[in-house]
Amino acid sequence: MKLWLIPKPALGGVVFCFMLLAVLGPLSAEADETALVNMLRSLSSDVRALREEVRQLKSEVQRLRLEDSKPASAKANVLQRYTLDLHVDDHGVGDAEAKVVIIEYSDYQCPFCARHQRQTYPLIKKNYLDTGKARYIVRDFPLGFHKFARDASLAAICAERQSAYQVMHDGLMANQKGLNRETIEKLAGDAGLNMDAFQACLGSENAAKLLEKRIASGKEMGVRGTPTFFVGRLVDGKVTQATRISGAQAYPAFAKIVDSYF
Repeated sequence: MKLWLIPKPALGGVVFCFMLLAVLGPLSAEADETALVNMLRSLSSDVRALREEVRQLKSEVQRLRLEDSKPASAKANVLQRYTLDLHVDDHGVGDAEAKVVIIEYSDYQCPFCARHQRQTYPLIKKNYLDTGKARYIVRDFPLGFHKFARDASLAAICAERQSAYQVMHDGLMANQKGLNRETIEKLAGDAGLNMDAFQACLGSENAAKLLEKRIASGKEMGVRGTPTFFVGRLVDGKVTQATRISGAQAYPAFAKIVDSYF
């Protein structure tokens, strides 16, 4: 009998009990053993990423509790204190002249971003973007502990160069759990992109600088986790008096904040 033991790492005080794999007799081939080792390494990487996401969520909960403990007058100041510059290279959906702007900082391997994409964004699009009431901008903010998030962000940037941003964005979110470089290449091919131009863009300094610009703008606004949103009024090319929304909120809570700007 040959035993494979996967550790039981603690995640936010909750122990993830993985499994004790018992392989009876010798493995059929060396390739099988290699595949099993790779699987265990992948699981270990996923656990580390989940632990980091929980750590960030705890930090955000502490921040929100601190804000909630402040007097009402102080909380009012906190809720509407952000001003964000619009960038000429922002990808926006909705009327470019809309007086309300929503900016999302997002990560393609963030499960909460994917949940927002599935559950809340379609209603935002229907009620605010398609009606011309608001404009929606997505800015990439890949978190360092997500192995392929940066690659995915660059893929979205490069797809936009070929007018295929939305197809790539939706595909990356839909394939989040199996995201890797092979998946990204397949999505690019399925979108009908010129693959030579796409590959050249992925490795270009221009695309890297644009991604760093978006990350820097998020850090400047105090973004630490994803998704993070800012909702505000468009005034002289800036998003002003913006409210910050942390995490994947249900549509009614999101809409209440957006409606407060009309």
